[in-house]
Amino acid sequence: MKELPAQAAPFFMDTAVHSPHHAPPAYRRSGAWGKLDHQAGAGRTPTRFFENERRDMQQEVIINLTAGQELRIDLSHVQPMPNEEGRRWLDDQFTALDCEPLRPSGKVLLADKVLVVARAAERQLQSDAAWRETFGRAAAAVLQRPVIRVDVPGLAVSF
Repeated sequence: MKELPAQAAPFFMDTAVHSPHHAPPAYRRSGAWGKLDHQAGAGRTPTRFFENERRDMQQEVIINLTAGQELRIDLSHVQPMPNEEGRRWLDDQFTALDCEPLRPSGKVLLADKVLVVARAAERQLQSDAAWRETFGRAAAAVLQRPVIRVDVPGLAVSF
């Protein structure tokens, strides 16, 4: 059988090596997620995909309080809240606003807590911009989604 020239070899033949140290530099795997060097850019150290994702990602919480009344909390310009701090803040608000669990079992899921606090704090959401932003940061921290939609009349949280 006649061997093909290097240009005609399929891509997988270029990358199929026994050791990453013997691979051509353009195809050496690097970083925790195994990005290829040629994908990371010349002269740049590869980074994990999520390190820069948070900075560039759209962060928004949309709250539908009543039919036709929607509040948008844009979080792309504020520092993200740590998950544990968001949980504590929501727990404190849940207690301070005398919220009741949605489920008959008494179990309170994080999405339920966001929904019930939004329902009980309608006045603060409408009038207090600082409280509204903190609520949005806490909801984004605990639910960890870029866009969160809280539908109070429909008792639903969607991502």
